Amino acid sequence: MSKDGYICITDAMKALSAKREKLGLAPKQLSHIIETESFKERCTELVNKLENKLLLSRRNLLLNNNKLNISSVMDLGKLDLAYKKGKGVDQKWFVNPYLFVMIALEMDPEIYAEVVIWLTDGLIENRNEAGDAYVRMCSAISRIVPNKNDLKDNIKRVAKAINFIVFNKHEDGIRNTASKDELNDIIAIENVIASVIDDGFIKDYNSLISYLGDKWKRKWGNPVLALK
Repeated sequence: MSKDGYICITDAMKALSAKREKLGLAPKQLSHIIETESFKERCTELVNKLENKLLLSRRNLLLNNNKLNISSVMDLGKLDLAYKKGKGVDQKWFVNPYLFVMIALEMDPEIYAEVVIWLTDGLIENRNEAGDAYVRMCSAISRIVPNKNDLKDNIKRVAKAINFIVFNKHEDGIRNTASKDELNDIIAIENVIASVIDDGFIKDYNSLISYLGDKWKRKWGNPVLALK
């Protein structure tokens, strides 16, 4: 890895190719991977995500029908996704670390399997944690709702308020599309709701709704929350 975090794909491809040969897998060339439509689709999305995080310059980005115009590692260099060092037989290419992971996933089925397992386990863990926080919140809300016949609708109203705070909107199933950061925000808010009720800072349901409305206003600059 270079000082800027870029990874030598020249050396990496040699190691990954040797592993494929050892496993009895068909050889793959970097140029063939880059030329595939699936790689271009993923790379386009990667560029968009990195640009949003200010981690990538897009001054040389060429889009054709929302696709990257790439067919070689040199084209990646034009996008600041890669650069070369040295000349002749000593020349080596270095690629963006995110791009390296994409290539490694194509080259090494073991890495692919590990990433799928890690990602899935992380999502399951996050959603289980979110479920625990939701149960704790509902239990706390039940203590400030005198009429238990209203409890179900009151909890739905609070859940809607949380969606507005996190997403600045509410729609059915919106949490199923939540990112990890958004799920963490939901968990945090649900735990805060439970805590402020448990600690006696909020003693009635209307005060809770006002509290959530203020949080929405502070985050998004919207009018005080009105969820009826």
